[in-house]
Amino acid sequence: MKYLIMFALLALFSHAFAQLTPQQLVEQGYKRYDVEQGTITYQLGGNVEGTETIYFTHWGWREAKYTSQTIAITGTPVKEHKLVILDGENMYNINLEEKKGVKMPNKMLMALMQDADSKSLAAMGEKMMEEMGANRLEKEVLIGKECQVWSVPSIQGKVWVWQGLTLKTHARMSSIEILTEATMLDLNTAIPNEKFELPEGIELNDLTPTNDK
Repeated sequence: MKYLIMFALLALFSHAFAQLTPQQLVEQGYKRYDVEQGTITYQLGGNVEGTETIYFTHWGWREAKYTSQTIAITGTPVKEHKLVILDGENMYNINLEEKKGVKMPNKMLMALMQDADSKSLAAMGEKMMEEMGANRLEKEVLIGKECQVWSVPSIQGKVWVWQGLTLKTHARMSSIEILTEATMLDLNTAIPNEKFELPEGIELNDLTPTNDK
């Protein structure tokens, strides 16, 4: 579900906000999460098995997501090792096996800034859930955090959210089942800067628009 929300938000974009850094976004009061920094480890199950770790600071505007997974939907299972870095103005999608990646604008900024009622992406997420026909269920505790549980008909599943962080997703679409569940959440340990750096030797395709476009 977190991916559905992300791609919905990516549909909106304005070059006017393309140069904002994580620190500038924080200074202007914008937040992706209602938590300043943290590290989350997920276990992936169903037709997609593996692990995922997310490191974030600046209320989510600086983030690195490391994923190692095997996708078994049709035919031969496909293994993936990838890294997605969000750095305020830019997003990097890296294939760690092929050492290739794409740099593109972070299009979530305009989606957030167009919502006059809130500077919080977490608040926008709840609004989008309701607009998608999701229903609030009773809250449940996961890894010590009381989560708002949503029943989401479009994915025939549920989503568990705490402070804007999706801690669990269980989706069934036709014969495909996807389970993502947080097994560890650390909000106190300092995160090394190298977690947010591009690995060496990456062939990068820059899709950032120039001013003359």
